[in-house]
Amino acid sequence: MEPEIVLKVVDDLCSMYPIISILAILEISKSTYYRWKKKYGKASMNPIEELIMSLCEENHFRYGHRKIKALLKYKCQHKYVHFHLDKDVQNHSFSFAK
Repeated sequence: MEPEIVLKVVDDLCSMYPIISILAILEISKSTYYRWKKKYGKASMNPIEELIMSLCEENHFRYGHRKIKALLKYKCQHKYVHFHLDKDVQNHSFSFAK
């Protein structure tokens, strides 16, 4: 079975049935499921992370976290002062310029 399909099926059914039962029917071990979930399950970005990502892409990842924070405040008048950019976006596989 394809990992993406299994993840989608389990995600759809987990509100009605225990994950263990779903995996037993699909004949997939728990360890395989959680490995697939870690590898293929993409973390969804919240709106602020999407905004940070778009600012980084606009500037071709040339700016560091301080400049991105300044742009975030300037362009969007966003009061997200106590954030840690690295922690917010480390799950999304890109980094800032040093």
